[in-house]
Amino acid sequence: MPSLRLGLLVFLLIFTIPPGWCQPSFNADDMGVYIRDWLVCGPFPNQSPRVGSVSLEDYRSEGFDKDFLAPLGGESNVDPIVGDSFTDPSTGRTYEWKELQSEDDLISFENYFEENDHVDAYAFTHIGSPDEKRLILSVGSNDGIRVFLNGELVHSHLILRWLGKDTDYVPVTLRKGTNRLLIKVDESGGDWGFSARFLDNEETIQSIRGNIETHSKLRVVTRGDHLAVFFG
Repeated sequence: MPSLRLGLLVFLLIFTIPPGWCQPSFNADDMGVYIRDWLVCGPFPNQSPRVGSVSLEDYRSEGFDKDFLAPLGGESNVDPIVGDSFTDPSTGRTYEWKELQSEDDLISFENYFEENDHVDAYAFTHIGSPDEKRLILSVGSNDGIRVFLNGELVHSHLILRWLGKDTDYVPVTLRKGTNRLLIKVDESGGDWGFSARFLDNEETIQSIRGNIETHSKLRVVTRGDHLAVFFG
């Protein structure tokens, strides 16, 4: 009888856990490895016409600063699981958080979403850290990107550009335990997506200094409230 009860308990545990019980997660100790597993949500309408040329001065993005996740408590508070959904009261459209497991370091929203022009979308994951760590979050995006870590906006870059790797360096501090990472990607037209990985803080800063001295190609560097410089 005890073995029967144990078997029944195991059966119930396996088959009654909801599909959204698990969330994607990434270990911060995997330095230099691109994050490929995400929960994604979108696409959200973004009236972002190009007027005249494609320069940033002519670019307008209504969705970049809009908090589409307000029905869930907002971009700063979201902590979704697979299958979580909500309805946008302004459009009546329902959105759901779904898994995206990429086979490539570049996360392609262009191929994932059918609607992929003049839109915005989110990607979310948990970052596990055995202790408090000061790291560089290295991201790339097409087009603009906003990054929230544990609810704090740590990076915001409205830009028109090609999708690539390691174009923005963002110094961040991970808490001991679980950290919430939310990335929002803005899209005008053409390709659409992003990349993200963590790099060693000191090694990256030294590399940047070396690039300055040798006049090599540099990146976007954001250092909290103290430094925000665009190189090249």
